[in-house]
Amino acid sequence: MKDIDIENPKNCVVNLVKKIKRNMTRKNDQVMRKFNISSGHFSILTAIYNHKGLKASQLVHIFEMEKSTISRELKILENKKLIEFDKQSKGRGKAICITEKGKVTYEKAYQEWRKIQEKTIKCIGKDNYKALMDINAKLMDFDIS
Repeated sequence: MKDIDIENPKNCVVNLVKKIKRNMTRKNDQVMRKFNISSGHFSILTAIYNHKGLKASQLVHIFEMEKSTISRELKILENKKLIEFDKQSKGRGKAICITEKGKVTYEKAYQEWRKIQEKTIKCIGKDNYKALMDINAKLMDFDIS
């Protein structure tokens, strides 16, 4: 790779992806603050809003996060009265339900999220957005061994 100095740590692929993630998270968090949630909370609310009866274990798989992280974030959402756990659930883990307050919060936040999406895609261009999706798909199947 003659045009990229891969020996230089500042050109590390992992660090670049982390910087992009932090930058976008910061921008999304700034907007979501209006609704007293973080961008991470919005993502979790989206899953719960769109998939009735989800359990914490399913969120772990959806978001590829540690169970302790999901549990902590769910506790915050429960304390804000945006979600509740279904006491009637059977089996392992309780189903998570979005409350009426959670629905209202989600629906308002969703409108702002759409604007962020549109602005971001306009900023980077549709081709670069599609390239990011392709890169993600390739890296999912990438074997480093």
